[in-house]
Amino acid sequence: MPRQFGLRNASHDARAIHVMQRQNSVLTRSALDTWDALVTLHYGGRAGICAHFREATVAESGMAWAGGVFAVPAAVTLENSILTATTAGRAFLYQLMAAANHYNKWASVALASYVVGDFVGLRLDDGSDDYYLEVVLRVSQASPTQWQVRTSRRTGGAVTTQDGDTLCSPPGYVLKMHMAGTQWTDWNAYPMLHTNMGFEGNMLKPGVLLGGADLAFTPTRAGIVFYAGDQETSMVAKADWFDIGRA
Repeated sequence: MPRQFGLRNASHDARAIHVMQRQNSVLTRSALDTWDALVTLHYGGRAGICAHFREATVAESGMAWAGGVFAVPAAVTLENSILTATTAGRAFLYQLMAAANHYNKWASVALASYVVGDFVGLRLDDGSDDYYLEVVLRVSQASPTQWQVRTSRRTGGAVTTQDGDTLCSPPGYVLKMHMAGTQWTDWNAYPMLHTNMGFEGNMLKPGVLLGGADLAFTPTRAGIVFYAGDQETSMVAKADWFDIGRA
C-alpha cells in the first residue's frame, strides 16, 4: 500500500499553509526592502535615503535629468536598486530641494572608468550652471589608475577646484557633502568619504576652505552629476542610492 501522510489539526491546515505561503512570499519580495532599510538606518535613520532607484524610471524616483548645458545619458537602467548611466559629456540627475534644506547630502556611487577627468558625485546648484558646488569621485591618473575626491565651485565667475589625496582602492564609495556654516548666507560643504563600516574621512586637510570665502547662494537642486570627457564616446557610472537630506 502506498504510504499516506497527513497534518495534525486538520481544521487549521488551510490557514497554516496560507500563512506559510505569505511568509515565503514576503521573504522573497523583501530582499531589497531589507537592504534599503539597513542602508537607510546606517546612513541617516528615518531622515535618510530619498532615492533607492527601485522604480522603473528616474521620474518615479522623484528625480529628473537636467537640460540646457547638460547632456542626457545615452542609456539608463534601473535594476536591483542600482542606477547605471552611460553618458558622454556632463549629465545631472537632480531633485528639487526645499529652501530650508541645509542638511548633509549623500550618495553611494561607483565609477567604471579609467580615463583621467571622468567623474561621478554630488552637486548643488541654483537651477543654472553659474552657481554650484560639486563633490565628486574622479579619475586622477591613468597608469596605475588612481582616483581622488575633487570639490568644484562656481559663484558667477570662473570655476575653482580643490583636490583631496589620491586613492588607490576600488572606485566605489559613499560620498558626503558635510554642510557647515549659516544656511545660504555664509555656508560651505566639506567633502567626505564613508565606508560600509561607518568610518568617515575628510578629503581636505583640516581647516582648508573650499576655494576661499564661504558661499552665499541659495541652491534649489541637489543630485548626482556624471562626466565623461571628449577623449571617449561614453562612460559608465553607477548609483545605489541618493539622500537629499531631511530633518
